[in-house]
Amino acid sequence: MGFFYGLIAILFIIFLLAYTRIKKPLFGNALITITLLLISLSTFFYFQMDKRIEKKQQLIPVEEISLTDVNSSLAYGNNYKLAAKIKNHSKRYRLQSVNLQIEFLKCQSAQQQLGKCLLLKKGQYKIKTRLAASQSSNIEKYIMLDDLGVFNKNDILRWKVEVLSGVAR
Repeated sequence: MGFFYGLIAILFIIFLLAYTRIKKPLFGNALITITLLLISLSTFFYFQMDKRIEKKQQLIPVEEISLTDVNSSLAYGNNYKLAAKIKNHSKRYRLQSVNLQIEFLKCQSAQQQLGKCLLLKKGQYKIKTRLAASQSSNIEKYIMLDDLGVFNKNDILRWKVEVLSGVAR
């Protein structure tokens, strides 16, 4: 509905500009020039990089976020559950969310080294934590994995999880 109202407003503005251009050509030309300048200026500012978001990601270094007791299991259907304990080692900032990179590997056995396993899928996932400074908490994330292919009876799905960044406040 908002799109419809916006479209009506734009068409009304175009009509007013055309009407002004026809009735008073000199004033209409100036008004059209000012309108195009304002549109260009607003487009320029809209697409600028927001430094505040980048700064929030650099408040807590990756070294101050620890992920332990990582456990993965089949939940239901093709959903897998990632459970872990996360700790915010920062003394000052609250950890809003953490960005994880997860690699899904197909291994022949549980003892096989991760480097020798077949990479099935790699993805980045965001988990909201809202974790105060120097606190820890358990986290859970359900991930839909329907494109991993066929597994043999002996194959094992293993996960390689690492912290990419954290967003702080």
